[in-house]
Amino acid sequence: VDISEETEDVSKISKADIKEFKKFSKHPRIYDKLTNALSPDIQGYKDEKLALILQLFGAVNKSNTKQDKIIKRSTWHVLLIGDPATGKSSLAKGAVRIAPIARKASCHHTSGAGLTWAAVKDDFIGAWTIEAGVFVLASGGLAVIDEMDKIPKEEKGKLNQALEDMRIDANKAGISATLKAETSMLGIANPKFGRFDLYQPIAQQINIDPALLNRFDLIFVMKDLPEKDRDEAIATHVLMERRQEVEVHKKPIEVSLLKKYIAYAK
Repeated sequence: VDISEETEDVSKISKADIKEFKKFSKHPRIYDKLTNALSPDIQGYKDEKLALILQLFGAVNKSNTKQDKIIKRSTWHVLLIGDPATGKSSLAKGAVRIAPIARKASCHHTSGAGLTWAAVKDDFIGAWTIEAGVFVLASGGLAVIDEMDKIPKEEKGKLNQALEDMRIDANKAGISATLKAETSMLGIANPKFGRFDLYQPIAQQINIDPALLNRFDLIFVMKDLPEKDRDEAIATHVLMERRQEVEVHKKPIEVSLLKKYIAYAK
């Protein structure tokens, strides 16, 4: 799995930052400002952008009852599946750009520790060790998994547990460990046949196991359908963005401040 890292130190939050956070939280159009800060070069997709913003903030761990120690997960998972050139990767890049903790991985081919964990043997001393994968390294933040329809079979079972239980049990070569994985996942995938067929059920066109598909809380199907008004709006937005005439560029939110705001809220 190709892995890249997007993590910034947001531990140093000053009193001035907190004052700015409280002021910002009372803005009458705070949701608009947050969604506009995520991939401002992408026109539309308000629901998808809002979902990704809320995913970064996460939820609160809760148990079923006072006596019950079973914790309901505070993470939630989003899947973007759609035709090529619909902006899936750009939206993911926007989420990674403002996430305090983020890891990206592409499932086009596998290498290293993979998505969850791998047992690695040290040839020099002959001992086995556990190496953490993307999902573990991104604990407390966001893991973006591209090309989800190409996930190796050996990783699917591990990923199922991570998505639901916020932990991963690693057992191999006499090593037994539980790895923390309080990670929200943003999955990106393409239709099975490259593009969606308008005359076939969508479920038949998604090359992802039903068990894994059910782990996602929100699934967005992004189709590239010819539509004159929408296409004109997109083209106009791109031209205006290139000229820096889009409204969001007038008073943009500083990325560093937004990262701290998300970390403080979590």
